[in-house]
Amino acid sequence: MQLSEARFIRQTNWPRDLSGEKILEVGSGAGRFTEIALKTGAQVFSVDASQAVDANWNNNGHYPNLSLCQASLYELPFPKGYFDKVFCFGVLQHTPDVALAFATIAKFVRPGGELAVDVYNKNYWRNYHTPIYLLRPITKRISHNRLYRWVAWWVPRLLPVSTWLRNHIPFVGRQVSALVPISNYDALLPTESSEIIEQYSILDTFDTLSPKYIWPQRPDTMHQWFVTAGYENIDFDNDTVFAMRGRRKLT
Repeated sequence: MQLSEARFIRQTNWPRDLSGEKILEVGSGAGRFTEIALKTGAQVFSVDASQAVDANWNNNGHYPNLSLCQASLYELPFPKGYFDKVFCFGVLQHTPDVALAFATIAKFVRPGGELAVDVYNKNYWRNYHTPIYLLRPITKRISHNRLYRWVAWWVPRLLPVSTWLRNHIPFVGRQVSALVPISNYDALLPTESSEIIEQYSILDTFDTLSPKYIWPQRPDTMHQWFVTAGYENIDFDNDTVFAMRGRRKLT
């Protein structure tokens, strides 16, 4: 939870207390960020297109300020301009048309309200030309249940290999380590817990191999989408996954 909370705070840049405000979460999954939004005191409307809403309800249904529904991003059951704040994390790059998906959710922010999204950074092109991505034409066609079982089996076995290569080969250890077809979180998390590192590596490997679509975007492209949608005060964090925020103009 600490890692998710830190990411939510960094990517939204919103105050901790949002009592009296209405927040829309687009693409909740099992509720990783839902609980953090709920703890701000805001009324949170959380939506996901998949049956992950059931897991979210099991995790967060006890919060009285949660409204949860299963719906497509393109058919959200809310009035346009209704929400004080909208966020969408880990979703846009997996839609068939990222520009359309962004333009759709941007309409649900009220004038003066704020929008925060994140997306894979296309400027880090090397990340998308590694062996793990070469597997995607096959793995994205495998049922998610079966693929997850495979990933949960092979990641714990390959993770030590990837880590050893990175730490013991001079100068090019990181590049050689990338030849192992997994996501390695050993040097990315502020923890020494091998269990947490392994779990994050499993989940991220699955998230890389399973989606039908992965469309990274460039920050300048996303910035233009914000402008076109009528947003100002736009800023972003430039990383392999970058977050961008903006405020919808009053007029």
